[in-house]
Amino acid sequence: MTQNRLPLPPSDSPAGAPPRGLSRRRLLTGTAALAAGAAGTVALSSCGTSAAPPGATEIDYWLWDANQLPAYSAAIDAFMAENHDVFVRITQLGWDDYWTKLTAGFVAGAGPDAFAD
Repeated sequence: MTQNRLPLPPSDSPAGAPPRGLSRRRLLTGTAALAAGAAGTVALSSCGTSAAPPGATEIDYWLWDANQLPAYSAAIDAFMAENHDVFVRITQLGWDDYWTKLTAGFVAGAGPDAFAD
């Protein structure tokens, strides 16, 4: 039995190259990763050394450099000592996690109010 085969349309991809574009599998994998990152972001944003006083304006600040954390913490403590109606929650994340969680947090609407670049 013979089969008639139609020629494939021309392609600019090299032979054997994976198909370009967004496949269903890649979409679902990306969505799952984003959801996991957003969940981690929400969990991290609730971490802090103490709770905000009732009625205080809360600001979440994220940074990635552990070496800068002591200086930022001291500056924030001094700021809050003079501004009792503002509570700043500082979160330090490692470099590899920082950008992933920052992006996922913004996409999920749970990102920080301020962050270090």
